[in-house]
Amino acid sequence: MGKTILISSHILSELADCCNKVGIIEKGKLLAAGPVEQILKMIRSSRKIRMILLDKPAEARAVLDGIPGVKAIQAEGTELEFDFDGDDEQLSGILARVVGRGVRVLFFREVEVSLEEAFLRITRGEIQ
Repeated sequence: MGKTILISSHILSELADCCNKVGIIEKGKLLAAGPVEQILKMIRSSRKIRMILLDKPAEARAVLDGIPGVKAIQAEGTELEFDFDGDDEQLSGILARVVGRGVRVLFFREVEVSLEEAFLRITRGEIQ
């Protein structure tokens, strides 16, 4: 429609739901601006993946340990989270390898980064 609406808020979850572009300003200085998805991608050095298993978490972890690009594996019971530096095709291969070892996977998904997390990291100077 060719219209711009300026909204100033610190309720970032609502902004992420209703805005397609954001600007992050601190002390009068524009630190980041652009589409929400672009801002979120700025803070991700890698993708965080979450898996929930029905069984064999040790077996799943052993598979993950041997895959290039997989790092920072965290396990709690039958839930695993790890960072991954690959693309979608490589990610689907990880799932295939885990399932191929007889592990029953209930949930496998990339963890979304929140706009609030992006704001905090940008304003702390962690992201340039």
